This record gives sequence, structure tokens and C-alpha cells, in this order.
Amino acid sequence: MAQFYVRHTSFSSHFHEDVHPLADVWAAELHLSFLQLVETQERTQIHYYPDNDVVCDGRQRRFPPIVKDSQFDIYKASLGYRFVGDMGDKFWSGWLLAYVPGESKGVGHLNRLNYDFRRWFDEKLKNDQRKILEPFLVGNMVAEVYQSTEKILKHVDEWLDPEIEFSMDKEGSNESNVSKADDRNFGIQYNRSTICLDLDAILSMLRRLSLANGDSLNQWREREESRHYKPRWSEKDELKYRELVDHQKRRAEQQISLLKEQYRQIETSIDQIRTHRQELMANLDLTQSRTATLNAENVRIFTYATVIFYPLSFVTSLFSMQGPPNHSTTSIFIKATAIALVVTLVIVFNAEILAWPIRRLRFSISLTAREKMGKTSNVFPVSWKKTLDRIKEAEAQDVLHDIEMPEWPRSKLIYLMFLVIYLMVEFPTSRIVLAYESVMKDGARTPASVALTAVRILIAITMLPVFVVAWMVLVIWSILHSTVDKIWTFRKLIEDMDKKLLEESITGYVEKEEKSEEQDGEKEIDWKGATAATHEEKGGNKKEKELKERVIERKTKLKEKVEEARRISHKGKEDRVHKRVKLLINPPKLYEAKAKAFNSRTKKGEDQKTTISPTSTAPSSIGKDEATTEILDQGASPENPSLTHGSIWRLARRLKKKAIDDEVAVQGRQGRH
Repeated sequence: MAQFYVRHTSFSSHFHEDVHPLADVWAAELHLSFLQLVETQERTQIHYYPDNDVVCDGRQRRFPPIVKDSQFDIYKASLGYRFVGDMGDKFWSGWLLAYVPGESKGVGHLNRLNYDFRRWFDEKLKNDQRKILEPFLVGNMVAEVYQSTEKILKHVDEWLDPEIEFSMDKEGSNESNVSKADDRNFGIQYNRSTICLDLDAILSMLRRLSLANGDSLNQWREREESRHYKPRWSEKDELKYRELVDHQKRRAEQQISLLKEQYRQIETSIDQIRTHRQELMANLDLTQSRTATLNAENVRIFTYATVIFYPLSFVTSLFSMQGPPNHSTTSIFIKATAIALVVTLVIVFNAEILAWPIRRLRFSISLTAREKMGKTSNVFPVSWKKTLDRIKEAEAQDVLHDIEMPEWPRSKLIYLMFLVIYLMVEFPTSRIVLAYESVMKDGARTPASVALTAVRILIAITMLPVFVVAWMVLVIWSILHSTVDKIWTFRKLIEDMDKKLLEESITGYVEKEEKSEEQDGEKEIDWKGATAATHEEKGGNKKEKELKERVIERKTKLKEKVEEARRISHKGKEDRVHKRVKLLINPPKLYEAKAKAFNSRTKKGEDQKTTISPTSTAPSSIGKDEATTEILDQGASPENPSLTHGSIWRLARRLKKKAIDDEVAVQGRQGRH
């Protein structure tokens, strides 16, 4: 009995059974240990004997504050029984020890029996037989273990659920988005990571206790098979109590099965807690990295500012001031301060742009060095080619290598420009409009309204020069922009005309070729159909398929020829662009010549436009070109520069169009043959 009490107070899981036939003794003992959540307020309300804590104090630690408006402690609990009787099960004695500090709120029809363990031995339950009472006690004990553990797992699962709100303090906070790497959630994520460590320790303890309980219960289930001597039971008792014995055994087996399933749930909860903590630690690392980057950026900008000096300190040291300055020095002081302030702001807000040329120069130098290093045959002092290979291998393993061209950084000067334009244009305009509305306002005027109108008029008069200057600048800018846009409009117009002529020519020729191919295909198909009337259907289908393949092949070749013509046209366009670049040396003459040619073509209308039809023949095109050449020869004089310029452009377009048509036609005929 002393060992029975020691095992109970040590919270150990244990099963032991002894059968002594000679001594006519049959003894069995079972202990189950588990964890329970005990609310701090509930602990003071439970009726218990304080002296019990001296004998059996199972308090382990404080449960993490994961439940809203509640605080729990973790306690170890223990349940155990011991039976000693004769082999015939006629006379026996039983002891039940229970240390359950808190009340379970689990499910199950046995909840009404818990915490009043004397009712387990009620006569109405018909548990006067040891073989009935023992599985009955095992079922109740396992149910208590299951319910207490299920309560802990339920709180852990709810804490891991992102859709449920929990409280880290008395005020409460929503932690549904704590998995995001945000500075605002840094403290919450850190607290949750700390709670994960506590929950991991608690769940590990639960797993260890559940495993020990499972081993003890497995020994209890196999007790009958492992006995060397079986207790004697009369046939009368066997017939009378067999049904109750089987019922209690099945009930105990069901509870044991639930306990095994709960062990797998504990394993899953441990994995979820550890995974969640890894995510939190990753988010914390990312947040800290972002904070460090922002701090480094602030330090860098502050360093740029200190390099130029603080404007007032800079100007003060520049003028060596030891006392109040006079009037002449004050004006110079203010100007120098304003200039230094503007320079400092420009450099600070555009630090990336100012550093971009240096990065570009460094990249150009490294790129040139790479090219030269790969081509050099010099091996002094080292083999440069092998060095370049090692550099490339190192860069292939490093993600942050500098082998890409740095992009142009976004300027922060746009905000300053907006404020300047607002203060120069919109703000003066709004003041003038307010003054005008105050003057033109109808109705009686109070002294306050008169004073307000006077103030607005004064402000409007003050802002009027700024308004006039700003709007004059805007008007001049709009006139210049419109003029320049009109000057260079003809360039896009000519390019569009050239592109349209080329597309019309190519489209017409392609349509013509497709029609001719379709006609040839139809004739060939008709001829093949007439000659294949005596052949089998399979042979005719094969030849028709071959014919379609030839048609598709011809179309493919035609498309390739058209693409080649497009490339030739593009090359001619590039040559023409290079020629026009030379004329940009003298823009006035270029504009005068092109403007006159454009006006002459506009006046002549559609009659003067000479387009080449897709179906026109080569002789007609040649005739037109000869006529154009004759007009050019007659009008190509210094007295008629407009005619000369317009004829040159028309001739160039016709020659280009004729060359493309001739080449495409010749290649198309070669493809058909």
C-alpha cells in the first residue's frame, strides 16, 4: 500500500497485477497521470482540503494567456485504483485515489459522475462485482483523462485559428493578420513566438504523458492473456454478470480508442505550433531587415545633408560672424542661406539620381574590363581569362551581383515642382477669385465682411504680379509647344504616308497571289478529280492532301518573301533617316522646303497624288517614273526649290514602291515554278 501511495503522489502511469494461487491472492493496480487546466478564480472556489497540497501538489506552470478574459494554470492530475481479493472473486477490497484539482468541462454522459467519486460505488450501478467495477473505473478514468486533455487542445487550436480574436492583454487586440510582415504587428508576433515556445513545452509534456498512459492501458487490455493463472469464477456468476462485464469492457475499449486518437491530435498540434513559430520568426526577420534598411537609408540621407553642411551653420562660418550683422551683411546672409538650403534639398531628395552617373560609369568600366579581359593574351601577373571565369562563377552563385545595367531611379523632385507650380499659379488665382467674389457679392455688408473683403483685396493685389508672370510664362510655353508641334508634324505625316503606301502595295500583291493560287489550286483539284475517278477513294484523298500541302508551302514561301520585302523597306527607311539627320544642321531651310512641298501637294489635291496600284504593270510604272524624271529635269533649278524638293520625294517613293513590287512579283513567279 505504501508503494501505491508513492506512485499516486509521484504522478506516474503504471499497471501491475499479481496472481498467487497458493496464497489465494489476486491484486491489480493502475495509475493514470494527465494535465488539467485550472482557472485561477475557479481554484479559490473549489472545495478541497488545503492539506492535500502538502501531500500531492501538481502545479506545473502558468498557462499562456491565449484565452480571452481568462487565466489558467497547468496542474498535473492523477487517478489510480488498487484491488486485492481472493481468486474466486468472493471477497475483495478496493481503493481509489484521485487528485483532480480542476473541473473538466468536456463532453460525455459521464460528466455527472466526475468529482463525486463515491457515486462510482453506488449500489444502483450494480458494481459489486470486481470484474464489473474494474473496467467501469478504467472507463471513467480514461474519460477524465480524455476530457482534460481535449480542453487544452481546444484552446490551442482556437489560438491557431486566424479567424478568431484573442487577447494578449486586458484590452484585447485582433491578431487575425499577425502572419503578415508588418511593423505594426512586430510586438504581437514576438509575443506569439514566445507563447509558441510555452505551448510546445506543454504539448510535449502532454505527448509524453499520453504515451505513458497508452502503454499502461495496453498492459491492462492484455492482462488476461498474460496471466499464468486465471481467477476462478462460478458458472452462476458467469451467467449472471457476463453481459455487464462485456458491456463495461466494450465501454472501456471505446474510451481507450479515443485516447489513442487524441495522441495523434497532440502530434498534429505540436507540428502546427512549430510551423507557426517558424512563420513568425521569418516575419520578424523580414520586419527587422526592412527596419534596418530604412534606418540605413535615413543615415545615408543625413550623411548627404551633413556633407553640404547645415545652411545656417555653413553661412555663419563662411562670414565668420561673432555678433549681430549689419544691414548689408544681412541681405548677403539671407541670399547665401537660401542658396545653400536649395542646394541641400535638391541633393538630399535626389541622392539616387546624383549617384546614378557614378554607378553607370562603374558599370561601363567593369563591362569594358570584362570584354578586354576575355580577349587579352596577357598572363602577367595572373591568367586574366581564368580570373574572369572565376568571377563569372562567383556571380552565378550570388544573386546580388552587379552585372545588370542600373535603372534610372525615380526622381523625388516632382513633389517640389508641384508645390512651386501650385504657389505660383493656383494659389494666386484662387486669391484673386475670392477677392472678386467678395467685391461682387450682393446684400448688406457688416463690418466683419467689409474687413474680410479688404483683406482679400489686399492679398489679391499682392498676388497679382505673381499671377501675371506665371500665366505669361504658361501662355508663352503653350505657344512654343504648339508651334514646335506643328513644325514637326509633317515628319510623322510623311512616315505615315510611306507606311500606308507600303502596306497597300504588299496587301494588294498578297491578295493577288492568293487569288491566283486559289485558281490554280481549283484547276488542279478539278483535273485531279477527273483523272482520279477510276482510282480508289483512299488514293484520291492522299493526292488531295499532298496538293493542300503544296499550297500551304507556297503560301509560306510567299509570306517569307513579303517579310523580306518589309526588311528591305525598313533598311531603306533607315538610310532615309540618316540622310535627314544631315539636313538637321540647317533646320530653317529644311522646314521651308518641306513646308512648301507639303502646301503644294495640299493645293493640288488628289490629282497630284500618284499611287501605284497593286495590279499595275511594269511598263506603266516605268512610264510614270520617266515622266517624273522629265519633270524633275525641267524644274530642277535654283529658282524652283519647292518643285525640286517635292519631285525628289515623290520619285523616291515611286522607285521604292516599284522595286518592292518587282522583287515580290519575281520571287512569286519563281515560287510557283
